[in-house]
Amino acid sequence: VKERLNPTNLRIDSFTDFEVGTDNNLKNIISHIGPPFMKNVLSMYYSVKRCSELIDNNINYDIVLKLRSDLFFLGDINLTIPEENTIYYNGFGSWEGAINDTLIYGNSKTMKIYHSLYDELYNLWGQLNTYSAPETLLGVHLYNNHITSVKEFFNYKLKRRCGKLD
Repeated sequence: VKERLNPTNLRIDSFTDFEVGTDNNLKNIISHIGPPFMKNVLSMYYSVKRCSELIDNNINYDIVLKLRSDLFFLGDINLTIPEENTIYYNGFGSWEGAINDTLIYGNSKTMKIYHSLYDELYNLWGQLNTYSAPETLLGVHLYNNHITSVKEFFNYKLKRRCGKLD
């Protein structure tokens, strides 16, 4: 990713570094559902929130891209210059109303809304009245913020710890 996309900033966080902190609402949710599912979801969206710290607010970037570090691209990727209030995501692993954010991008303003999902988790779970899959949470978050989502298809595999590509 570093060599091919030449990002302005890059952050790689470890799952083991995540702690819920002082948010009693989120601690309460974890105690009812329990790890590892809930901690995984919270850690993932907390890392997404932290990505927003990499963005220089004085610069209006054409594209802000978030992707998993274990993606192995099988060819070039072509990104569309994002339209206002539009987010682009990988169509594989997505379903009606649910958005897979393995690879997701938009302009600076739209991605700030995406990055704010962690701060809205408690309200989203209340709105949905269930502890939904992360893809559903993201779909509802974007819908609530009037963000259009556009499905694209990227040719990649996930590289597992054993080295196998899925």
